[in-house]
Amino acid sequence: MMHINPVLESVGSIIEKTLHVKINFEKIKEVATTLKDYKFPPLHYDFLPNLRGDDLVQFTFVFNSINFQFCELKKPWRRFEIKYGGTTYSGAIGLIYSLRKALEDDIPVLDAKYLAKLTEERALKFLKGDNIIIPMFEERVKILREIGKVLLEKYEGSFSNFLKLSNKAFDEGKGLVERLVKDFPSFNDVRVYRPTGTVVKFYKRAQLLFAMLHYNPNCQFKLENVDKLTVFADYRLPQALRDLGIIMYSDKLAYKIDNRIPIPEGSDEEVEIRACTIYSAHLLCEEINRHRSDKITEVILDGYLWLKGKESMRPHHLTRTIHY
Repeated sequence: MMHINPVLESVGSIIEKTLHVKINFEKIKEVATTLKDYKFPPLHYDFLPNLRGDDLVQFTFVFNSINFQFCELKKPWRRFEIKYGGTTYSGAIGLIYSLRKALEDDIPVLDAKYLAKLTEERALKFLKGDNIIIPMFEERVKILREIGKVLLEKYEGSFSNFLKLSNKAFDEGKGLVERLVKDFPSFNDVRVYRPTGTVVKFYKRAQLLFAMLHYNPNCQFKLENVDKLTVFADYRLPQALRDLGIIMYSDKLAYKIDNRIPIPEGSDEEVEIRACTIYSAHLLCEEINRHRSDKITEVILDGYLWLKGKESMRPHHLTRTIHY
């Protein structure tokens, strides 16, 4: 039996009702045609430290639990960065190297007991960059305590034990993504779309976590239905889809984004940006695969769009959130 991704189902339910963001369906067909022969590079989430087995799984989980918001939402727009081995790394990669450095300094950031009792003073040793304390520092400390406590209470301190529950992302409420957002509240990335009262599910970090495990060549865990994951609704993908002409903003929303005016978390505008990103990318992936024998997943398309967004000359939307 085919199981639809509840993320796709929920975002699809509001697409025809959006007020601030619209999808150009004809543009999807046009862009898909240009990508029918494109050689999508394989995904390799192997930029993690030289870890294997349970430690690699635990590291990927800990990292993804705090993988969000690396830029200050005010001038001078500083990004979290850290120097490692003579090279400066910023954003998510900077966080990876910060955690890696912590392990090398014998700070047990993978130990659930340590995380469950983490203090802000201790967290400063690995969440303070070379230029700034990581944005939303207090929220990250709270999340690390949460995952430490839940791992101890339910999974003997090991996320590998969680993975033993299933090898499916979605499975009528019993899949790993669905279980994760229930057991670990900070992963429960949902909004209420106020015009219709619809609960919209995004599950960005939850889906990304299992994609990172699946596509890491050093990890033995593989998802049976990785093709059911959607793209990960963040800042970069809307940039790319806007540049491609696939999503279009109202004049008012375009002005806010282009002038770096923050979009509040949970606002109708933010929900629509993320919903239209996921739904249009899903349609784009389907349309691309109509022209190809070597089918791609939406996770592969996500990697392509993310890089396109990073190359964009226009600002991305700014939202203060723990979810992306």
